[in-house]
Amino acid sequence: MNKLPSALLLLILSTHLWAYDLLKDETDSNNYASEPEWQEGEVSIPTSFNDQDLQTFSLDQPDERFTYAIERASLKTGEDFVT
Repeated sequence: MNKLPSALLLLILSTHLWAYDLLKDETDSNNYASEPEWQEGEVSIPTSFNDQDLQTFSLDQPDERFTYAIERASLKTGEDFVT
């Protein structure tokens, strides 16, 4: 029985495992400062709305059964500039 193919296969597999271990160590230790975890801002939902202040808008793929609108006064922009 020829042991060369088995030895060659074992060499190839061990090389791949060694390279994977090197790459894993490289990605685990980065030199970047950690950023604070992103968190959603506090939002208060209005209990009622003024139907005279509604602004209709359209969607890319609207459902024809609905009309879409938002009360202009309810739009707020936060400190992170998200509306």
